[in-house]
Amino acid sequence: MGYKIVLQYAFIFISALILFQGNSFAQLSGTKTIPGDYATIEAAINALDTLGVGSGGVTFNVAAGHIETFTSSTSGLITATGTQSNPIIFQKSGAGANPVITAGTGTGSLDGIIVIAGGDYITFDGINISDNPANIDDITRMEWGYALLKKNSTAPIDGCYVVSIKNSTITLNKSNTATWGIYGANHTASSSTGLTLTDTLDVMSYCKFDNNTIDAYNGIRIISSSTTAYFGKGNEIGVIAGNYILAYGNGSTTAYGMNIEYQNNLKIAQNSVNGGGASHTGLLYGIRTGSGTNSNVDIYNNSVTVTQGGTSLIYAIVNSMGSSGVDNRVNIYNNTVENCLYSGSSSNSFWMIYNLASAYNVNIYGNRCRNNVKAAGSGPMHCIYNSPTTASLNTYIYNNKIYNNSSAGPINGIHSTDGTNVYIY
Repeated sequence: MGYKIVLQYAFIFISALILFQGNSFAQLSGTKTIPGDYATIEAAINALDTLGVGSGGVTFNVAAGHIETFTSSTSGLITATGTQSNPIIFQKSGAGANPVITAGTGTGSLDGIIVIAGGDYITFDGINISDNPANIDDITRMEWGYALLKKNSTAPIDGCYVVSIKNSTITLNKSNTATWGIYGANHTASSSTGLTLTDTLDVMSYCKFDNNTIDAYNGIRIISSSTTAYFGKGNEIGVIAGNYILAYGNGSTTAYGMNIEYQNNLKIAQNSVNGGGASHTGLLYGIRTGSGTNSNVDIYNNSVTVTQGGTSLIYAIVNSMGSSGVDNRVNIYNNTVENCLYSGSSSNSFWMIYNLASAYNVNIYGNRCRNNVKAAGSGPMHCIYNSPTTASLNTYIYNNKIYNNSSAGPINGIHSTDGTNVYIY
């Protein structure tokens, strides 16, 4: 009998030990403090990636004024994922300055401070990020501030879904002309090779970027699969609160305030984009929206100022998303292009609002082009220029205001080429 009792107690002890160990490695849930439950954001990310997310999700409250420096180039890599019921939130807590993450040391051309690899329902709110001044060359410097990438290179590839980046200041070293404040692309964190998607879950969709201030050579880059079925869907830049993309470029390499491609139901709104400069000699874009067959796109309430000191082309807002339209619409409205300066141009053109998309419906209205100068050369200044690759069915250009612009060459106020039904008023 004694032997059986000993065995019974041993079984109970081992079971309790297993249960204890299981609980000690439980998924994260509830509210965690940084510092407090975790000394650093890096430690919290490591725990999150190791343990995953439990019932109700997890919120990391990061104390106002908290500062830390990541210990490696991958300290901010997040491979965990949330769900609608179990979200992941990193947010500033309390009054005072935003928490600041300083980057570790980069190792190549694919370095990001915060990199979300296929994660869903993740929010960063009020967390500033900055490259490290000790990173003195393009190998050690960061290429991305916040990056949204794929988790795997083979199925299931897994893209980001319902990710929100807001209320952050993103500062990168503009000596690295490959820097993007916010970056989303069709590749993994370890390789820039484009991927072949096979599932809608692979697509970056319904992500939002609001009230961020970006100081980098380039502002925001989002590019999805070129296959129509796997375009990015429902992504929004500035719809809730506009972003500030300021003082970007100012070098000899092409610079973008935004460069967005292969999207559907895209919205870009309320953003302030001001870039280039007297020393900028490369190609210069304010807001560029690229390819996207039959895509819907809305570009509205943005303010754009671009300055070019050289002779390369300059575009304030240019759209080619939405071509070959069957039932789609391209809306470009209530934007302001102002105080642009193209000082060194020869025969090249200056494009303020330029649509190349042959959408089913094109609507360009309520825009203002004012106080812009093309100081040299015979090339024209185009204020509103609609020139789709093939004819749109319905084109409406109306209630736009164009004034106080000057050019050494011709000025075209409103120009429209192909279209079955074109209405300008």
